Amino acid sequence: MISKKKLVFIISPFVLLIILLIMNGVLFSSVARTESVWMDSPLGEKVYGCLYHPKNPHPSRPIVIVFHGLSWTGTLDMRWPLELTKRGFYVLSVDQSGHGFTHGNQPGLQDDVLKPFFFRNVIGVVDYIYSRQDLFNISAIGCMGVSLGGWTTVMGTVVEPRINASVSLAGPTNITKLSEDTDFSRLWRNIGVTPENDFIEIPELARNHSAVEFWNGSYGVNPPKNLLLIQGTNDPTVNVSHTIDAYNLVNDSTKCDMFLVEGGDHALINNAVVNETIVWFETKLLGGIQGPIEFSQFTYIQVYFVYIMTLIGIYSSVFGVCFTFFKLKDKYIKTSKNSIPTKSSEEKTYVMALLKVILYSLPILGIWIVLYFMQGVVFNYLIVLLLGAALLAVYEALFFLFKSRDCFSGENLKQVLKSQFGFYDAIIAIACAAYFLGFYYSVAYYFKFLMISPQSIELYFLSLLAILPFFFSFEIFHRNLIQNQFPTRSERGKWVNRILLFGFAVISFFPFYYITMGAYMSVLIMFLFMIAVTTISIYLYEKTQKTFVTALFNSIVVAFFLAHHYFFFI
Repeated sequence: MISKKKLVFIISPFVLLIILLIMNGVLFSSVARTESVWMDSPLGEKVYGCLYHPKNPHPSRPIVIVFHGLSWTGTLDMRWPLELTKRGFYVLSVDQSGHGFTHGNQPGLQDDVLKPFFFRNVIGVVDYIYSRQDLFNISAIGCMGVSLGGWTTVMGTVVEPRINASVSLAGPTNITKLSEDTDFSRLWRNIGVTPENDFIEIPELARNHSAVEFWNGSYGVNPPKNLLLIQGTNDPTVNVSHTIDAYNLVNDSTKCDMFLVEGGDHALINNAVVNETIVWFETKLLGGIQGPIEFSQFTYIQVYFVYIMTLIGIYSSVFGVCFTFFKLKDKYIKTSKNSIPTKSSEEKTYVMALLKVILYSLPILGIWIVLYFMQGVVFNYLIVLLLGAALLAVYEALFFLFKSRDCFSGENLKQVLKSQFGFYDAIIAIACAAYFLGFYYSVAYYFKFLMISPQSIELYFLSLLAILPFFFSFEIFHRNLIQNQFPTRSERGKWVNRILLFGFAVISFFPFYYITMGAYMSVLIMFLFMIAVTTISIYLYEKTQKTFVTALFNSIVVAFFLAHHYFFFI
């Protein structure tokens, strides 16, 4: 019989989920529906876009193409789809070359990188809009983007005259100048851009990617039309001179205007920016401002707060699912709990346990340092992860050898390994992982927000095979060398342990994020999921005392996100 206290523990996360899903619906109230679309590109790519249909479309049926910045995807920045659909615009948010679901002839292959002339994908996007004239007004096509998206936008004015109005936010216009200001070489190698295709460092390619080179008449291209350049005066990534020089070059505010945000940074999370963008598109595409412009002071914050809370709701509900599964297991299956022998005892103090854990963790720091420098040589994250698994295994073998040579005798080793595998416990781990991923993807797919999933089935299984050894080695360290060190004499003591273990999980995985943080924003999302599943694994290990079960659960979930990042496989 389940007590009322435990029943509340099981039900509460699901109630929270329902409330948060309602909040998501309110947040997306200006969107009637979302639609996934695929477009052919002159680069030979299949370009993915998410089309947001406004609940109350403007009679002129205007559409704005939105390009995201480097390391983001079309479903990560919801500020523009939400604000523009409120004004009756259709919004087509596009995954850029080498990002998200946009891929080459076949998904997941090595050509899925940020290609030279990436901005030509805009031609395929406009072709798609022209193919649906029953839905869109081809005389009211807008284009905008932030950072890399702003770069795509200004180059779009060069290659695509069918665009009627454009807004570039913090987009570079002179790539020769950009290469002098910022070193992109390591970032480019991280995401698979080879030196021979480095369109920032190769002078001729840099000129071919610079809007000012086209606007000054060097290539016989006409100046832009209806282009607004927006930039912060304190932008640390793209110097404000990019906007000022381009504006002065065109020297015609009817074709190219400028709005500088005093003190603004590269992200341009500023209400004045949203206001100027809406005014520009409504003036140029619709003939004038369509009524008072009202938008929330905190739309950007609201979006991420609601979605992060939704993820927390999904994550916490896994505990309820785990609890239910284990209750059923205990009812129908008699199992004995085994654990690797340890010298930890209930009498050890927390101070001694903490000192031991810190001591045991020091070699892990050394391993991460080695992996960081290896990544700079190999530029292949999967090889680095497998190397990390091998180094962790060697460290753990030496540790157990030092602690007890008997552990490596044939009979003891067989018993230890056998104790870490359990069929029914593995089924529970797989079921919990499936629930976690299924619920997450259902919400992400429905709202088309923060949608990260494997590029292909092949990449998912490759990710799973590559990451399982790493997590198995990591779990041996995390559970047997850390979790088993803390005494658990009381329920309060257990919660103290769990909090400490959560802290160690964050510290343990942070170097992984540091190694890859120069890559993609979605890597940060994967890092957060790694922390989440490792926290759930604390409970799984408490119930099963089986390292393989926690490693399997972690690997199934994390491989789902790892397989989204094609550059890990290059």
